[in-house]
Amino acid sequence: MRVEGGELLASQNLSDLFAPAVARANLGVNLRLTQSNAKLQAISAGTVARWKWLNVGDSYTGKLYLGIQPALLAAAGRLAGGGFYGTHSGAITTNATTGTVTEQTAAFDAWPSGITHLFSTGASRTYGMGGSTVVADTWRVYYVKEPGAGTFKIQIDGVDAVGFTNVSASGTLGQLGVATISTTLAAHALTVVNLTGTHRVVGVVWENSTVAGLMPMAIGQAGIPLNSATASATGMANLQAFLANELPDVMTLEMKEDSSYYASALSTLFTTTQAGAPLMDVVGIGSPPIASNDADQVIQNGQLRDACRTYGYAFFDSYSIYGSYAKLTALGYNGDGTHVSTACDQDRGAELLRQTGLLGAYGRTIFEGLVKTPKLTFGRATDAAVGSISAETSFGLDFVIRHLNANRWIEFRGSTDQALARIAETAGVSWFPDYLRVGDAAAPALKKESANMIGVRQGGVLGNQGDFSARAYTSQPQSVSVSGSVTIDASAGSVILATLTGNVTSWVITNSASGQLVEVHFIQDATGSRTITGANASIKLAGGALTLTTTATKRDVVILRNISGGLYEVGRSMNIAA
Repeated sequence: MRVEGGELLASQNLSDLFAPAVARANLGVNLRLTQSNAKLQAISAGTVARWKWLNVGDSYTGKLYLGIQPALLAAAGRLAGGGFYGTHSGAITTNATTGTVTEQTAAFDAWPSGITHLFSTGASRTYGMGGSTVVADTWRVYYVKEPGAGTFKIQIDGVDAVGFTNVSASGTLGQLGVATISTTLAAHALTVVNLTGTHRVVGVVWENSTVAGLMPMAIGQAGIPLNSATASATGMANLQAFLANELPDVMTLEMKEDSSYYASALSTLFTTTQAGAPLMDVVGIGSPPIASNDADQVIQNGQLRDACRTYGYAFFDSYSIYGSYAKLTALGYNGDGTHVSTACDQDRGAELLRQTGLLGAYGRTIFEGLVKTPKLTFGRATDAAVGSISAETSFGLDFVIRHLNANRWIEFRGSTDQALARIAETAGVSWFPDYLRVGDAAAPALKKESANMIGVRQGGVLGNQGDFSARAYTSQPQSVSVSGSVTIDASAGSVILATLTGNVTSWVITNSASGQLVEVHFIQDATGSRTITGANASIKLAGGALTLTTTATKRDVVILRNISGGLYEVGRSMNIAA
């Protein structure tokens, strides 16, 4: 089940509502990824543009990307390109190979990941996506120019590409070359065919330039040491040339490193990224706790944080949100000891989106961490048993609803992306099914209760399993005429316009919930001289009483806050003109 939401009020990050200390420690500063958000805003406005997301580093980065990929695709609209290496959807993969193509894994002289494809004479390799063709109209083949290297040609669907039938790989030692091919928009496969000598291909990028969408790319290798990746000046120059040619919108970096060289290598890397793509948003990601060498992990994360601050990049600390490997284990998030579990990737991915505000710019914010059935988990909560974040503790929807503006909304969507229900403060866009069940017939998890109430249940028996409910408090004023003994129903509207048609001997407010603000306007009718002489014991007035202005048509306003059933006066405005 997916939850989508309308934009939150400015500066109200969800993290601040339930874990402010952790959120602020993680943030340090309020992160806003300006380049990415500008691209997302353009896409949402109908501009045909590709949102280029570049993952750099170890498998940590790719796993975290997988945790947030559905949200990124929802934001960008569709997949519109991709390239190089990685397990995520959209990465170019190697298909059929003939002859000898050697997978080099330590070619740091030419490329920071060390990965290149060395083609021997007569060898060929076809590139696609997941073993299949790719719908694209633009291709870019990145290769290495070097003295004495051979020549190759590029084919699209087995036919020589015009203008690229004899591409020379020779040139300055290690220099990056790029061949750009335009084709008709259709499902294609690209083949590199070696003609003479040898040459090295770094990777292939594909793009559908006719649509707006997400372009994921990856530069990485499991266990790659950053000191090796940054040791070669040529390798860094080629990375800079690649960045300048592709101009990614955002780059994420997460690597398991040795702290003895990490800070120095980061300085080299970040100098290169700033030179190649000065407007690119970069997010350094502090790795979560690990089973062994965790103390050095903490040092590395601190070095990454400091480097990000020095270069003006964002930093997301996915270590301190869990605190220790023992707490990670208690949550069932420990994975294999080096890589955290998929559930943890999803949880910290959702937190990354919340803390950076990445998806808020175009009007949608990710609210949930993990969504389970029949339990529904929204946001996060503290589990006293392990002293950390609990994936099992459900969090009420009311804190979200209270922080929605008019025309903002939360929409529930099912596994096949069908809309299930929508909650909004504007009545015209709120709707619920008569009955909706998540789980088996004996355990309804989401159910319509009334026009203004949704109940979210962990089980079928109300009250037995930590049930909670969330009211969508209406802000539309309700008008009533009052005299004598008065009962005001707050569920009909939390702003009450009460016109006095006689003296009030007592008054009480019913059906208000803890935390709710109730605003009562006592308005004198055309006769005036109406008084109030008593109030229910639940109403706690300043000074213990309320003396009305008795001039005809004048009004007095009292604002009350419900705290555990008591309605405490928090504001009063008297003698207001009609």
